[in-house]
Amino acid sequence: AHFLAVRGQRGFVRFPFRDAEAAFPDTAEHWANDYVAYLKRAGLSNGGDGGLYAPDTDITRQEFALMLCRYLALDED
Repeated sequence: AHFLAVRGQRGFVRFPFRDAEAAFPDTAEHWANDYVAYLKRAGLSNGGDGGLYAPDTDITRQEFALMLCRYLALDED
């Protein structure tokens, strides 16, 4: 099993992953496919324009804040 560990104020949070089918066409052979698939399954990320994810591009602060709000189940407004 694979895990993504994120460090927070109270220690590390581990997110479990399993080998997943590609969530987006451009992540099929990418090393981060399992992580991207988890983000999509969890409703944290919907990818970008044209049904692609663009896994090698940086995300903006706004995109990160939106994923964090979704993860914490905060109001997106």
